[in-house]
Amino acid sequence: EVEITFKPDDSTVPVATSINFFCRAKGDPHPRIIWKKDGKKIDDPRYIVNFLRNGLSTLRVEHVFLEDSGIITCYAYNEKGRYASADAKFTVLPESQLPRGFPSIRSHPQLRTFEKGSTAIVPCVVEGDPKPKILWLREQRPLDIRAVERYSIAKQSREGAGTLMIQNATEADQGEYECVARNSLGVRHSKSARIYVKIRQVAPYFFRQPQSIYKVEAGGSVNLTCVANGYPLPRVFWKKTGGNPLMDPSTAPFALPPQPRDLQANNVQATNVTLTWKPGIIEDGEPVTSYIIKYRQKGMPLNNYPSVLNQYEESGPYKEKEVPVNVTRYVVEGLQPYQIYEFFVLAKSAIGRGSASAVREVQTGESPPSSPPRKIEARPLNKNSIIIHWEHPEKSNGRITGYKIYFTNLNKFTPFEAWNQRLTDKQTETLYNLETNRTYYILIQALNSKGAGPLSQLVTVITRHGLPGQPMELTAKALDAYRIQLKWEKPIHTLGIVGYSIQYNSSEKQYPEILLNAPTESHLISGLDANTYYSFRVAAITGPGLGAYCEYVTAKTHQSVPTGAPEIVQLYAVSSRSLLVIWQAPEEKDRNGVLTNYIIKWHPVNKQDTSKVTAGSSEESNDYENADVDDDDYDDTDYNDSDNSNSEKKLNDQQNPIQGLQQMKKAADNTSALIEHLNPYTIYEVTLIAGTEKGYGPESEPQRNRTFGDG
Repeated sequence: EVEITFKPDDSTVPVATSINFFCRAKGDPHPRIIWKKDGKKIDDPRYIVNFLRNGLSTLRVEHVFLEDSGIITCYAYNEKGRYASADAKFTVLPESQLPRGFPSIRSHPQLRTFEKGSTAIVPCVVEGDPKPKILWLREQRPLDIRAVERYSIAKQSREGAGTLMIQNATEADQGEYECVARNSLGVRHSKSARIYVKIRQVAPYFFRQPQSIYKVEAGGSVNLTCVANGYPLPRVFWKKTGGNPLMDPSTAPFALPPQPRDLQANNVQATNVTLTWKPGIIEDGEPVTSYIIKYRQKGMPLNNYPSVLNQYEESGPYKEKEVPVNVTRYVVEGLQPYQIYEFFVLAKSAIGRGSASAVREVQTGESPPSSPPRKIEARPLNKNSIIIHWEHPEKSNGRITGYKIYFTNLNKFTPFEAWNQRLTDKQTETLYNLETNRTYYILIQALNSKGAGPLSQLVTVITRHGLPGQPMELTAKALDAYRIQLKWEKPIHTLGIVGYSIQYNSSEKQYPEILLNAPTESHLISGLDANTYYSFRVAAITGPGLGAYCEYVTAKTHQSVPTGAPEIVQLYAVSSRSLLVIWQAPEEKDRNGVLTNYIIKWHPVNKQDTSKVTAGSSEESNDYENADVDDDDYDDTDYNDSDNSNSEKKLNDQQNPIQGLQQMKKAADNTSALIEHLNPYTIYEVTLIAGTEKGYGPESEPQRNRTFGDG
């Protein structure tokens, strides 16, 4: 039997955030897990599936849309035909519709660097009612806090409950972390932040220096001693007055270590090779301190496919591995399957590197293909047959022995057990005796002596004579904040194309179909929203009708300047020389990108114009005297240096300067600022603008208040 031992949870999430679902199953044989949405196989690139060694499968959805709401299913099955499934309700809500008490992140993880061996503190402070539970992810995979004694989550600390504590940090703890807060109302992911663990470094210094003068008779010997410390341990060089440092060991008057002998390659696998060697014979000179293994991939491909690109050119650089002097057997890992590598070893001493051993060439073993067949072309040959052609995988990892073709006229999310299958050793195949005027879905898989590779991209064909195949190689590239350029290749061996149909949508809406009345192979989509994901697909049109659409591709428009302004919610006097301003960011839909900073501007109000003062008198503002705000340097420079700035407004400001106008800049994660060095008992007018990488948006509504008097 197959049993789901860890079921995905029902999840309500805010729009434009991320979410992870988890599932684990057991059975004999061990089951495989696939994920479905609303009963259909998932093919959206925002849905990312990972499989962990402990049998856990994760489904991550990036940048969720309102349309993503539905039922997520974890489907487990094994070779005996046994299966089990578990459903989770997936609900996406706008921020404005989230219930009171929904989890929120008050403090996100931040980029940090820690010294190896120290305690790494990764902050995450959450709020919610009921109190949310915390899950930590590293590289988008869950951390098992209970399995690693060095890991713990603080129930209460200076950084706040939920903070991750990593004792005795190592390089293995490096990665991108994010915390997940969940309660009965929903789930929210924090921003991710990368954590680095570095080894302590100390600059070189002399622990013992040579004497200033040595006297020795002609023909005698002298021993000059110099000891330097540091971390890592520094190398020491010598030079004679007026001469050059002995930087090149080959020209130094010292013996270099001899070359290693009898280099052999054993136990050759697809991705690793075991090397063995014997030390060289040292007659006189410095002892060997380590060995250097150098290797590279040869430039010529082994599979006789000239179009395959290799990682190294023939004259490309070598990779290096350094091992201790007592190691004469080493496994070189991370190699590419079915490729020729060359290896050699050299010895290293305190003086330098010696000459290399003889070069050993090795061909790695095969492994299943790691990429699918490419450029699949399929079209109806007549009303009941389809002809298909494709190219070999880029990473065949061995000599291709054949291909397996899957095809069906059922729903494309039908389990593969119900698909028709055909084996061939060619790269062109014709499917006969098909049903007329039906939509067929086709997938192709490459085979070699070690197994099958991944499935190709789905191809769709309609069995109606004269209909075109799918357009190929569709790409979408954002040109700016409002335009995306589409390009594609026409279907191969299709005559009489009269135009194309383009369908596209965003997370907010479905756009009307675009019909092109010419056989062009590109189109510019304009009038789009800034900083928004769009999905596109294209179908060809001939006289008999519309062909099948290709699969969706996704592109995101560039950022732009905000079209909305921040809102000043409070302006209070803190003292006779300072005001505290608190604001809200522009609405999400008006930001047009990621906010980078705010510009706060203020100036004293003319005595003739003091009619409007912000609600909240000086007496009312005493509670804010100890407000927690960050100070910034004051900035008298022009605040808008972007090409997209409002040049007309800048010109007006220069022609009609406001007396006493000052400004300062605050990072985008701030929502308050303390304005200092003001005059006592003076009314000031304050405005804000928000900026992205493209420039600044409109000013907020001005607010006014008076500083305290000196008395």
